[in-house]
Order: sequence, then structure tokens, then C-alpha cells
Amino acid sequence: ESDNSTSGKEVSLLSIKASGNILLITTRPGAASLVAARIDKSIMRGESESLLGTVAGDDTIMVLHRENQRLNGVKELDKLFIGAADLYAVTNKRKVGKK
Repeated sequence: ESDNSTSGKEVSLLSIKASGNILLITTRPGAASLVAARIDKSIMRGESESLLGTVAGDDTIMVLHRENQRLNGVKELDKLFIGAADLYAVTNKRKVGKK
């Protein structure tokens, strides 16, 4: 069964920035915990090889990914949240190849 409710792909991500092995996601106020829970659930189910975990506030999430796995992590986020790879590319002025 697909989990595409409000905690799914419809949640608006405002930006995805990167530093080292951390992706910093901003959301609408109050949505960060919903987004982080969806990411963590995916990790716990073994659906992610690159992402390790999240820490969420009100509108900001730190996503820890394996070293040298940033683009794979972004692609995994794109599977959970439509447009995540495009948002990362625009925010960081980089291209992300999609499979």
C-alpha cells in the first residue's frame, strides 16, 4: 500500500541546501516533522541506501547522508517528494540526473 497522504508527496519543500554530508531542507512552517517522519520511515523500511536519519524543527530538517552519496540522497528524496531533485538543482545551481 502506498503512503501518499498529506505526509507524502504533496508536502511543499521550499529549499534543499547541502553542506558536507548534510542536506538542509526548509518547509512551510509546521511541516518539517511530517517530512522528516516520512524520510525516517523510508530509511527504517530499508528503502534508502544513502540517507541515514533526520533531525527536524518547525520548518527546517537536517538530513544526514552517507559520505559521497549526496546526489543519491537527493534522488531518494525525489522518490518521496516530487520535485525534490529539481528544487535541489535550482537551490544549489547544479544538475541532478534522474534514472
